[in-house]
Amino acid sequence: MSGNLTRTFFRPVCSTILMAGILFSNTSTAATWQEQGDAGSLLNSAQSILGVGNVETIEGKISARSDVDLYKIYISDPSAFSAVVSGGGDVAGDTDWDSKLWLFDENGLGIYANDDAVNRNEADAGLPSSHALGPQVAGNYFLAISDDDVSPFSGPTLNDLIFAVSNSPYTAILAPTGGGSTSPLTDWRSASSTVIDYANANYSIALNGAELVPSAEMQSQIEFIERFYVNILGRASDQDGLNYWLNIIQTQSGAKVAFGFLNSNEFLALNLDKPDFVNILYKTMFDREPDESGLGFWLSNLDAGYSRDEVIYGFVSSLEFAALADSFDVTPISENEETEFLIDNFVRRFYKFVLNRDPDTVGNDYWTSKLLNGDETGGNIARGFFKSSEFLARNTTDDEFVEIAYQAIFGRTSDLDGKQNWLGRLAAGTTREELINGFIISQEFSVLAERFGIRAN
Repeated sequence: MSGNLTRTFFRPVCSTILMAGILFSNTSTAATWQEQGDAGSLLNSAQSILGVGNVETIEGKISARSDVDLYKIYISDPSAFSAVVSGGGDVAGDTDWDSKLWLFDENGLGIYANDDAVNRNEADAGLPSSHALGPQVAGNYFLAISDDDVSPFSGPTLNDLIFAVSNSPYTAILAPTGGGSTSPLTDWRSASSTVIDYANANYSIALNGAELVPSAEMQSQIEFIERFYVNILGRASDQDGLNYWLNIIQTQSGAKVAFGFLNSNEFLALNLDKPDFVNILYKTMFDREPDESGLGFWLSNLDAGYSRDEVIYGFVSSLEFAALADSFDVTPISENEETEFLIDNFVRRFYKFVLNRDPDTVGNDYWTSKLLNGDETGGNIARGFFKSSEFLARNTTDDEFVEIAYQAIFGRTSDLDGKQNWLGRLAAGTTREELINGFIISQEFSVLAERFGIRAN
């Protein structure tokens, strides 16, 4: 397992990070969508342009005169929406390829269409922005590209034509005024029997005001992330930040998102007190108000010296958070992340109790990576901290030394009998180095190391 995981687990993260758009990825910005296989021609076979963010271009291929490519898009800005084709008329050895664009609402009812865009190659269709016939509300739509001899129908007869037939000069914007305009798209038919090989009829549709369409799973994940923005940062998401966290969810887990938000500069700047901090955890991780005993438990842990990251881990590793994450199609926490947290927390204990300070990033990352990669044992790290000049300079009493050993090595306060036993040994001549070795070779530390996935000694 790479040590890189731990180096990012607790590191404060900016809540909005720009991710580069990648074609075909689950999340992208200002994307070009390449037709995948052959887009279908009807509502149930249309190709959904999946993702989050703007889509500026659709690229594809018409393979035959009867071929129609239908895409499901999201129009976010109806007044700005436009679609213009380039690539008409460039079929090798043929000039008859003449594109036509059609827009339907999410139920398959016609909106508007065009054969030849004004002031463009006559083979290139275009749907203009700010047109009276254009889309009026944001939402899902279907955009179709076809040969100009192909028309959409809502039934089996000629009277079921959705759009009226266009006439020369073919630049008119067509309204759905055909006999079948009040019913949804069910078929396409060609008015020509001419057979043309469109094997190389590539097209590009330039779009404005359109976005990728989130899948049902992705929509759930977006809702999960929005809860973090609202509950933790007190605001709605921004597009770049949403894309970033979607990538984290889809490649890692909800726990990573939680730690990222709760360690972000934006959240830390709120400087919340302990009760407000715990209340936010309950609201975000459990989707409820805290119960009195639960709130008291976590506040007492914080008062006893637990770090806020340790409390966050308690929430994200719980069954209640797992159930919430599952309901949003989100992986709660991975096994690797649990190991990563435990090892990081193990190292941090030595900084906290042995050196009596917060860890420095370089040192903490170094020791954590050594443990994660199996290059060092937990016992050797313990010896190193207790032998360090920084610790020796503290000049601890025997009582303090034994208590620190319990806290750092076992992760708990001392029990009375155990502490008295070790103090008696020290008084009888046992060295502090021997005491640390006794802790390291104990069954308790062996079990702890096995749980962390590290070698004890």
